[in-house]
Amino acid sequence: YFTRILVRSENHGEDWQVVDTKINNHYFVGFHPNDPNLVYAGDRISTNGGLTFSGIGSMPDGATDAQIFNYCNSNPDTVYALSKSKDTIYRSDDRGSSWILYNKPGWDLFIFDSVATISADPHDCNRFWTVAGDGDITVCNATTCRDGNILDNIPGIESANFIRGIALDPREEGKGIVYAGTFLGGMENVWRSQDRTRQGSICTLQ
Repeated sequence: YFTRILVRSENHGEDWQVVDTKINNHYFVGFHPNDPNLVYAGDRISTNGGLTFSGIGSMPDGATDAQIFNYCNSNPDTVYALSKSKDTIYRSDDRGSSWILYNKPGWDLFIFDSVATISADPHDCNRFWTVAGDGDITVCNATTCRDGNILDNIPGIESANFIRGIALDPREEGKGIVYAGTFLGGMENVWRSQDRTRQGSICTLQ
């Protein structure tokens, strides 16, 4: 579940070859949408379409175990990585060639297991969405985070509930639409906001 290696197919998944034997989580694997030779995969980057991979290097604070978790849809040269401890965000604006420490919110960006809940804003490269320390949704930039109010709208067992998944509409006409899934068994749990969960807004149950 959490231990994976990178494999590659050139015939629509009929056959697969191992292209990198390093074991890691590889939570995110994706092609640069404007340059199919560039592949982001966990703590690895390929510049030849996934034939070979090399490490993303160390972060400004010396961390050597960070992993890429997404790129900015409006500028895919901007890439984000997350520390192994899931409490520090790094940012690169040159396809992973160099990195800055972008944000350290002060809490772990996961609640239930080691899979972080975090999404880059496809319209604003300075924003990312994640789970707050109390389990609710929050949106952050380089210096601050602002909480949403999803859990306030759900009666019941607050201690057992938290935001597990976040997705943002990448279309220009969908700018501002955010979906969030809560982790509470037996209840409908997808919420939608059309104003980026501004303070005081209501997220509606879908």
